[in-house]
Amino acid sequence: MLQKQAVDKPVLKLLSDLMNVDILQSFALGGGTSLALRLGHRISADIDLFTNEDFNPDMLLQELKKSFDIQLISTAKNTLNTTINTIKTDILAYKYPLLGKVETIDNIRLLSIKDVSAMKLSAVASRGSKKDFYDLYVLLQQFQLKELIAFYELKFSTDQYYHILKSLVYFDDAELEPEPIAVWENLNWNDIKKFFIKLIQNYE
Repeated sequence: MLQKQAVDKPVLKLLSDLMNVDILQSFALGGGTSLALRLGHRISADIDLFTNEDFNPDMLLQELKKSFDIQLISTAKNTLNTTINTIKTDILAYKYPLLGKVETIDNIRLLSIKDVSAMKLSAVASRGSKKDFYDLYVLLQQFQLKELIAFYELKFSTDQYYHILKSLVYFDDAELEPEPIAVWENLNWNDIKKFFIKLIQNYE
């Protein structure tokens, strides 16, 4: 069962509606909202939909305009960045192998937790947001760091071991961002930073 208390009702309603759009049947939810619905650790208010198939963003935009109040932010190859009903919604092709099957829970298609874990490590390795560190902290209550790194290397067929370790204690960019709204008690930024510093100091 999904942890729906972690996602505002308008976001859930839009997500449910998007899941029923014919042209989006190959897409599944990833990102922080996917983890928030699984784990219930923090509030998440945007939608990231992924497919591993090519698509035409302009054609998809026109199709979605028939049913939704949609504002275009930008397009690129296989990428459509929008707000739909004022909710930030990014739709993109992410052409890396799936580590697990897409799961359907409460009629919402979700990327596997292994895939989202690998993508979160990738995000931190490029420019870690405060939300990404929150999400990885919670994932590391379920998995060991070496498991998350293995997911990353399997998904992206690359060895970024040392860069990932350095990225997990690089907080400068994240420090500039607002604090995510935690649902879990005692989940706060200072403790999360201390957790990662200790994790990397003791990591072998």
